[in-house]
Amino acid sequence: GVGAMAALPVAAPFLLTAPEPFMRAVGLYGERPLHFESQLGAVVLALEGPAALVRSYGSSNVMTPLWLGRLADLSLLVGTLAFAGAALRAGGALRRASEEERSSVVIGWVFAALVVILCLSKVLSPQFLIWLLPLCAVFAGRHGRWLFVLTLLTTALTHLFIGAGFHRASQQPGSVFALGMLLTRNAMLLLVAALAVRMAVVSCPMSRR
Repeated sequence: GVGAMAALPVAAPFLLTAPEPFMRAVGLYGERPLHFESQLGAVVLALEGPAALVRSYGSSNVMTPLWLGRLADLSLLVGTLAFAGAALRAGGALRRASEEERSSVVIGWVFAALVVILCLSKVLSPQFLIWLLPLCAVFAGRHGRWLFVLTLLTTALTHLFIGAGFHRASQQPGSVFALGMLLTRNAMLLLVAALAVRMAVVSCPMSRR
């Protein structure tokens, strides 16, 4: 809700002056194919090979059946709504918690939501991982340190992939080594998501009763 209220003043002038081009620009996300760096796109690239690559929408993507693209859109929508519902349910248990405890839990859920969205999105540009860095350093305890280190390793591998493997993986005939780096990065991001969700759930006072 807060996100919608923040976006409305930005979108309002364009909706009023040029609604059709604005909605068409927003709809481009739904029309574009799977980005080859995304979780599902990298799997398709690994299964289909470099022949599946196509250059469109300003990025390297993979050609897939229409239903697979729609499934990716639906997964992001359903996954985000489910996660929001879980976060709201957890928020109900924070009314009697201290301010410090509430802040810790909220940051944990925000971080977990960001990672889940990155994993479900059909576009996963490398700069998106920057969003995780300010949040991954605030978790306490042994699991928090593991999450911090794993997030840094994921971003470091992304940096190496962009420098050494991006052009090999995004062009035909491609490179097995570059594809391996991409799949490893995506697997690490999934691990970060799993650990972040677990920490968000465990940090909720309701789960410790």
